[in-house]
Amino acid sequence: MTADAPKTIDKKTLLKVRARFFRALWPALFLLLCAYILKQAVWGERGVFTWQTLREQVDVLQQENTVFAQKMHRLEAEADRLSGGDPDAIELEIRQNLPVLRPHEYLILLPDTPSK
Repeated sequence: MTADAPKTIDKKTLLKVRARFFRALWPALFLLLCAYILKQAVWGERGVFTWQTLREQVDVLQQENTVFAQKMHRLEAEADRLSGGDPDAIELEIRQNLPVLRPHEYLILLPDTPSK
């Protein structure tokens, strides 16, 4: 035989190599699957970090909702007071928002800073 002749692998050795390969392949595939599932559970679309971010957004929106609900109740109470025909409430609203004076009333404007 010459040195350039290719070596032939018998069928028994080939089957042993193939069996070792597949014996090592299944645990490797299992570990890759576990790594993928763990990645999705932590950083995925429905992962822990996403849920934490959404929970923080929900808390902020609930606080804003509470503020708006209080403002809405205050405005509803004011609307009820004004639509109820309470003349004092209507006069107070007019005097605060419109430049209206009664007859025989005078408006005196004072400067913001005292002059020396």
